[in-house]
Amino acid sequence: RNSNNMKYIRIQPRNVRGNRRIYELQTAVATLAKTAPKTGETSVIDLHSQLHFGDESYFDFYNDDEAFQAQYDQIFYELIVS
Repeated sequence: RNSNNMKYIRIQPRNVRGNRRIYELQTAVATLAKTAPKTGETSVIDLHSQLHFGDESYFDFYNDDEAFQAQYDQIFYELIVS
């Protein structure tokens, strides 16, 4: 899929409770890979869209050594403010 068309954050309607609509704010994981022509070695980067507010379980996943951090050789954080 072309990364220019990806949606990294979306609001997804879930259900209705009485006269209130319930929505879920979802973040994406984009996996990008590139193979070096000379060596054939493939490098893979996973980009996790994150928000700085949410349910505690959302942050539990990213703070868990086994669930998240053990899956990667290195983890970099970058803050983008607009």
